[in-house]
Amino acid sequence: MPETSDSDFTWEGYVSSNNNELVANLGNFVHRILTMSHKNFEGKIPFFDQNKDSTKIIIDKCNKGILEVGESISNRKFREALNNLMNLARFGNQFLDKNEPWKKIKDNKDEAGEILGQSIIIISAISSMLEPFLPGSAIKLQEIIFNKKINNWSLILPVPGTEFQKPDPLFEKLDEEEVLKENEIISNE
Repeated sequence: MPETSDSDFTWEGYVSSNNNELVANLGNFVHRILTMSHKNFEGKIPFFDQNKDSTKIIIDKCNKGILEVGESISNRKFREALNNLMNLARFGNQFLDKNEPWKKIKDNKDEAGEILGQSIIIISAISSMLEPFLPGSAIKLQEIIFNKKINNWSLILPVPGTEFQKPDPLFEKLDEEEVLKENEIISNE
């Protein structure tokens, strides 16, 4: 939806946004965390300490993100809202890359679990912020983590030790050639 000027839709832009933002940024972060956690922690949310400074930073970042997305939506600044949501996913990817739980899982499972549990906090926040834009994906995330739809536009901390569903990828990469073929078919009708 244009906010200040006309908007041009292109299939190329659609494919690029899907593949680079939804799949590579948000979907990859979510799937890596949930898959690694499910596999290495018996399908349960790994333990994280809510009182640890690093966890408090993540909780604050998530609460700030939810507030910013909500304010942007209220002000009808939808692109800004989406950008704020994607910034939280980028932060999650940076946090993950910096802390490398896949390397720590063999030597220090507790530390790896802490990182993964903290990352699931970020996923919980994302599931709340995603609902106005992609409600089906938001609900799917909430059902994976909490086994039910739980969004009330606030950060809900996952409970360490609770079981969660084995994740499937949230988004699929689009084949640019296939999308262009479909566009061609539609144009010729």
